[in-house]
Amino acid sequence: MVERLEAERTVVPDSFDSAMQAIESCYQQGWTDGLPVVPPTESRVRAMLEHTKRDPHEVLGTVPPDDRVATVENVAINAVMAGCLPEYFPVVLAAVEAMLEPSFNLHWMQLSTGGTSPLAIVSGPLARELGINSGTNVFGGGFRANATIGRAIRLVLWNVGGSVPDVGTKAVMGHPGNYTFCIAERDDTPWEPLHVERGFGPEDTCVTMVAVASYHRSHGFLSRIAAYMAAFPQYNFVGLLGYTVVLSPQIAWLLKKEGWSKDDVRQYLYQNSMVPAAELMAQGGSLRGVGAAQDTTFISRPDEETKYPRWVDPTNPASRVPVARPENILIVVAGGAGFGWCATLTGNLSHSRPVTRRVS
Repeated sequence: MVERLEAERTVVPDSFDSAMQAIESCYQQGWTDGLPVVPPTESRVRAMLEHTKRDPHEVLGTVPPDDRVATVENVAINAVMAGCLPEYFPVVLAAVEAMLEPSFNLHWMQLSTGGTSPLAIVSGPLARELGINSGTNVFGGGFRANATIGRAIRLVLWNVGGSVPDVGTKAVMGHPGNYTFCIAERDDTPWEPLHVERGFGPEDTCVTMVAVASYHRSHGFLSRIAAYMAAFPQYNFVGLLGYTVVLSPQIAWLLKKEGWSKDDVRQYLYQNSMVPAAELMAQGGSLRGVGAAQDTTFISRPDEETKYPRWVDPTNPASRVPVARPENILIVVAGGAGFGWCATLTGNLSHSRPVTRRVS
């Protein structure tokens, strides 16, 4: 016999209808990413602003492609709409400021047909305090802090920057991270945390913004990550790619036990993800001195001449060509208990470089 389940009913006040009307009004104004938003009333925005000492009218910069001015206040408005708690607001502010740094090249990311999305990696003591998930299902749902901080970042790009499909963005396929894309690094990492590696103190909490084109989850060790890095989809960007490698804590601690440092991990991935120049050419890529003389797919600018180590001979088809330099591989420890899982995220460094900002 199948048990019949009855829906649980809850009595709500009449104001519930007016709240729904306010949500519908936000849809009509075009302020949403397709999901309902929290109506940004004055009292909610004021509560958000109470968590920073900065002037609400302070200009943070202009957000492309519309180049409208981002202020502390209109970032707070979008944080409210995303569903952020007020205490999350300093993290959102730091993330927006990081994206406005010239080296992040937000203009390219907003207009790219490839559909790149900004990933926020929060590292430092405040991540645990705020409940930003660094464990089980780290890239998935179920955690308000991750979901709303990531969404607030995207709503700023939508509402301030005008990154609206077919208007301000021309992404052919789009990116699922455009709804929300935020994780925290575990505070029990066996190595230096990401923000310390990038020049900040252990007591700081920082947000590192990374422009991510693709996400690949795999079960296995470093050899599988290296194989993915050297796979065919990467060929057209050889030497221009950056990787964010997210290792589960079990893998990280096992590597540490065996005496591996983060630099050792980077060197291994660097050495084992090289591709033969002949194979690269056979699959449609090119190098200076390899292939047709008019083919300028790679090294088309003088500042890219030193992209390859001196020992690489691009005129020799048997040469092994590095996909990425070691310093362009970020190592992050995150995820839950479940041995062997890791994630590799790819970005194009010729357009955008990771930027880290302190949360204050």
